[in-house]
Amino acid sequence: MKITIAICDDHPIQVDLLKNFIEAMKLPIEIDYLLTYSGEELLLNIDKKILDIVFLDVEMKNINGIETGRIIRQKFPQAIIVFITGYKHYALEAFELYSFQYILKPITMEKMQDIMNKIILRIQELNVLNDISKLFVFKNKEEVVQLRVDDIYFFEKEFRKIKIQTKNGKYSYYGTIKLLLEELDSSLFIQCQQGYIVNRTKILEVRDYCIYFRDVNEKVPISRRFKKQVIEAFEKNLFRLE
Repeated sequence: MKITIAICDDHPIQVDLLKNFIEAMKLPIEIDYLLTYSGEELLLNIDKKILDIVFLDVEMKNINGIETGRIIRQKFPQAIIVFITGYKHYALEAFELYSFQYILKPITMEKMQDIMNKIILRIQELNVLNDISKLFVFKNKEEVVQLRVDDIYFFEKEFRKIKIQTKNGKYSYYGTIKLLLEELDSSLFIQCQQGYIVNRTKILEVRDYCIYFRDVNEKVPISRRFKKQVIEAFEKNLFRLE
């Protein structure tokens, strides 16, 4: 397995320190590094590589780490972002960006070993999910339809029908939310409202009791009843914040 790790800090000593810590771990993966010393420099180079892991210093001049992270999150939705900061109050902003974790300075080998172990475990989990070829099969009036689970954004109940939103269009069949929940993989799908079930891997943003998606111009409501479990699922399964 080969991954790309970007390290961005306006102090070159910190960049070298992080790289040296990672190399000293002798991880069972091949690593390609992108070393930059400002948010601007990192953003100028993000079209050259697919970023898997990004270590971002928060307190940088001009474009700080939080703003840099927002742009990276849009460009690489699946990237694992780790913020480096000397102040705990940045943790909330890091959470809003769906960062994997934040590290408080001073950085030690022990801290880096702990975070890298968690990152490698997370990458392995994502690879397992990506390797599983799953199909959602349903029957409408005309035919039996097979859809790749990864192509489904959300299900919507409308009267007696279940509508399915995919990147390429909508499908529908007669069914119930109860039976659908029993059929779907709960590690991939979560109910957010009485008549909606969403694919959590397709979520771009949660704002104002609505879920927004990548690649499709749609939004889904979140009810008060399900808000807590939606937020908890994001924290536990997507971002692993501590």
